[in-house]
Amino acid sequence: MILILFLTTLCLTLLVQLIHLRLINLYKHQQIQLIQGKLQKYEIKTVNFTAMEENNHNLIEFYNNLGQSIVALHIQLQAAQKLWKINPTQAHSSIVQACNLSGNIMQEIRQLFRNIDEE
Repeated sequence: MILILFLTTLCLTLLVQLIHLRLINLYKHQQIQLIQGKLQKYEIKTVNFTAMEENNHNLIEFYNNLGQSIVALHIQLQAAQKLWKINPTQAHSSIVQACNLSGNIMQEIRQLFRNIDEE
C-alpha cells in the first residue's frame, strides 16, 4: 500500500513538473514570438530609414546642382546685361544660353518632383 502511495506521489510530482516545464516552454515561445515581431518592426524601420537617407542624399545633391545652375544662369544674365550696349549679338547669344540653362533647370525640378511623387 505504501509502495502504491509512493508511486502515485511520484507520478503526480512528475506530472506537476511536466506541466511546469510545458508552461515555461509556452512562455518562452511567446517571448520569442514577441521578439520576432519587434525585430520585424525594426527591420521595416531600418529599410524606411535607409530609403529616407538615400532620398535626403539625392535632394542634397540636387540642391547643390540647382545652386550651381542658378549661379551659372545669373552669370549669363549679367554678361548679357553688360554686353547689351557693346555687342547686342553676343548679348543675344548669352540670353539664348541663359534661356537654355533655365529650361534645363526647370526640367530637373520637374523630374525631381516626379520622382518624389512616385515614392
